[in-house]
Amino acid sequence: MLLTAIIIFVGCAVVKPSFQTRAETEPQVLIAQQDSLLIAEKDNPKLISALILAHVHLGEIAYNNQSYTKAIDFYQNALKLDARSKPALYGISMSKGHLLYKKGSSAALWDAIEQFGKSAVYLPEKGEPHYWMAKAYEKKDDGDFELIIEAYNVALSKELPDDLIKKATESRAEIQKAKTTFESFWK
Repeated sequence: MLLTAIIIFVGCAVVKPSFQTRAETEPQVLIAQQDSLLIAEKDNPKLISALILAHVHLGEIAYNNQSYTKAIDFYQNALKLDARSKPALYGISMSKGHLLYKKGSSAALWDAIEQFGKSAVYLPEKGEPHYWMAKAYEKKDDGDFELIIEAYNVALSKELPDDLIKKATESRAEIQKAKTTFESFWK
């Protein structure tokens, strides 16, 4: 009987993961419990940090699935907990940039470039905003060679996922080739 009680006690102590772990492994569950957790522990900085992480994590999943409106909702929920959360601010501006980029009009592309520029300020080590600025410049006016090439160069000089490194390198080479062809034609 005593042995059973000890096993149950030890088992219960081991089963309860930290807020941080739950934010990483089961963010939906943590967010579902957010209101009751905040009532019980509203001044717990580890809880607040974990909730922000959970919202940002779910925002990143939605962003990676190109569900930009859904991603914005998650990021905005993170900002309700910390209005200065750089990952949430970054995610919102990147998501808005993609929504504008998809519209494709000249005005929307300029607004997309502005949103990607904001992202670059929030997390300056990231190259993805510069990659998408280059794509927006290219979509807007593929004859502005210097601006497009410079944006690709900046993107490649920063942290960039492997798939975007390859795409940026290929796109930069295509633009460089078009620039050379254009300059040769006018000589």
